[in-house]
Amino acid sequence: MNKNKRIVMVLVLLITMTAQIQVTAVNKSSILELVDLMEIVEEQDMQVSNWQVRLKETFEKQELSAIIHNINQAGFSKTYTIEESDQMIKYIYPPLKNEHTAESLIIVVAKQHETAEVIYTIESTGNGTFQEVFVKNRIRNVMEELFSENMTKLTCVISEADDNIRSDYFFETIKENLRVQELNRLHEKDFIVISGYTEKWDATIPIWDEQMNVQVAARNDANGKTTFTLGTPILTNEY
Repeated sequence: MNKNKRIVMVLVLLITMTAQIQVTAVNKSSILELVDLMEIVEEQDMQVSNWQVRLKETFEKQELSAIIHNINQAGFSKTYTIEESDQMIKYIYPPLKNEHTAESLIIVVAKQHETAEVIYTIESTGNGTFQEVFVKNRIRNVMEELFSENMTKLTCVISEADDNIRSDYFFETIKENLRVQELNRLHEKDFIVISGYTEKWDATIPIWDEQMNVQVAARNDANGKTTFTLGTPILTNEY
């Protein structure tokens, strides 16, 4: 399978399943999953090159006025730019950036339906530096001001390693540390992705008549470098 086909397959899987993510409650720690994934990477003497947390929730259009009212309290300006298509209108708020993080907020209003989706993303810039207290406080603040307990949280960590770290060893380490039940494994010449379930985190996706909330991918490039991407409940970045 070539890279383009693989990306299409992942996007179709993401679009199909994101709507089915089940969240029993907002986790007491806004960054529990992120901290867990970063610790696993660092325990292997690997460096996190990038991390991302994304919050998403679909609301009825009549609920938007209350959300927009709270945008300032969530730290964003009430000014925005608009992108419009036949299907939707996107309200894009000015990003927030500092030396280590970038934050974005987008509201997508469907034209054919009475719904709107609010999407907030915070991610690392540069070398993946993680300011735990700052990130925890930002996510918690945005959760309280813009989202309900029905939101979806997606977390992703990316790391690069030379061939001293074997993919199969790394996968087994993750499975042991998180007590992951492996559900599926896709293995190609330069690409592996495993999907599984851990009781450690709440959010899950129904797949293969099971519940899934862990995905880990390894991709080898022509220079012998391996990029590991870890995500919960599913991967959202191209890998």
